[in-house]
Amino acid sequence: SYAYYLPEDEPPTDSEIEQQIHQLFDEGKITFHRKGIETQAEVEEQVVELSVSDRVLTMTLRGSRTASLRPTDVLASLGIDHLMQHGARLLRTKTHLEHESDSESSVYSTPHNLSKH
Repeated sequence: SYAYYLPEDEPPTDSEIEQQIHQLFDEGKITFHRKGIETQAEVEEQVVELSVSDRVLTMTLRGSRTASLRPTDVLASLGIDHLMQHGARLLRTKTHLEHESDSESSVYSTPHNLSKH
């Protein structure tokens, strides 16, 4: 899970971001680049949770061998990845591990700052 702390004085508003989230799920795919190749990911397969409230965007991405989506890909698809240049911070808040044999989930809190300085 990740938290993206948005600057208070920079657009877009939470409401505008919420509209972008709905549009992203309506479109169903995120396009991104890996090693110079354009790739697509199914939103519902890889994005478990995505919401915004009080200038904090929270997201949980599915982690698996086939998952290829990164938090920065989601931010770019919402048009808000550039806000890191204006003080936004991306933090990993939890790591969820699913055991393939029994589908149990373990959650580890791991606050890591992923913002570029």
